Amino acid sequence: MLYIGKTDNSLDIRMNGYKNASSTQRTNIRIRSEIVNLLSRKEQITIHVLLDNAEMQYRGIAFRLSSG
Repeated sequence: MLYIGKTDNSLDIRMNGYKNASSTQRTNIRIRSEIVNLLSRKEQITIHVLLDNAEMQYRGIAFRLSSG
């Protein structure tokens, strides 16, 4: 399974949304179910994070991603 999502909140807040999804949050409920299934089968879950407008470095060169 591959899921790509976006949030303006911190990763902690986003992951907590999966953990404590309300009955109206269909995507959070679906993703929580997938996470629980993968963990129950002892499968690995990989989370990649891209920080917008964060200063990053590649081979010692600092750069910043921007959407505009």
